[in-house]
Amino acid sequence: ILEGAVRLQSKTELWRPVIIKQFEKGAVRALNPPEISPLETNTYNDIVKSLNLKERLLRETEPKLLLSLVAGLSLGEARKILSDEGFRIGRTVRRITGRYPVGTVLEQSPRAGTWVKSGLQVDLVIEAMPAKVTFLINSHDKTAGSDLKLSQLRVGNIYWKITWKHSPNTIIDQKPRGGDVVVEGTAVDLWVEEMSVVV
Repeated sequence: ILEGAVRLQSKTELWRPVIIKQFEKGAVRALNPPEISPLETNTYNDIVKSLNLKERLLRETEPKLLLSLVAGLSLGEARKILSDEGFRIGRTVRRITGRYPVGTVLEQSPRAGTWVKSGLQVDLVIEAMPAKVTFLINSHDKTAGSDLKLSQLRVGNIYWKITWKHSPNTIIDQKPRGGDVVVEGTAVDLWVEEMSVVV
């Protein structure tokens, strides 16, 4: 693999990197990778870093930079790489796929290889720790918090309802349901039997 950078026809356009891969006939591919690059992540980011250095030298005021590839790395590694290149982590969303270690960056937005301004916030999707929801129906509402805490979950909204079928303060429904697998830290909403007063 060889690195090259070519000027486009207009002098005002930025340096566009190309990756030259040594196929039998010598194919040339533009550097606009999918979320998982065909190159090793370190190799890809070394090329990006080199091109960004050239861009900073060419344009001292408001240079456009190539975004590094952090999908597939840990959150800590992603934070360091983005910070070193002058970017910040923006919104993070946690998702369970079960295919990657917890804390792995699954997606990034904007995508790697995009020309962006320095200081841009990069949104990330991160592999989350799964948690199994505790069965709470027919238990007392006062114990729900401690029961959920054992599963790394928390109480969400509490809705009071009169059904005449349960003792007061009994949990009669929950969402998510007991046994569901959710992201660690998820809030579980509860429906609780309210004390009724006969007039």
